[in-house]
Amino acid sequence: MECFDLGIVAPYEADAQLGYLSKIGYVDAVIAEDSDMLVFEVSCLITKLDIETGNCEVIRLKDLGSVGCI
Repeated sequence: MECFDLGIVAPYEADAQLGYLSKIGYVDAVIAEDSDMLVFEVSCLITKLDIETGNCEVIRLKDLGSVGCI
């Protein structure tokens, strides 16, 4: 696993910053423990990631409209 230093630092919670990076197309997806990132309209959220198995839930903003009731 490689880590890249992009020189981006969030001084506190990174939710709003990650939401912005998603909106401008700088990142393709955001990995987070919970669904709080949906408030910041990230285009693709990867959540509940199990590092050992690779299992996760993927939520795409464009697909939220197809849900009957939110």
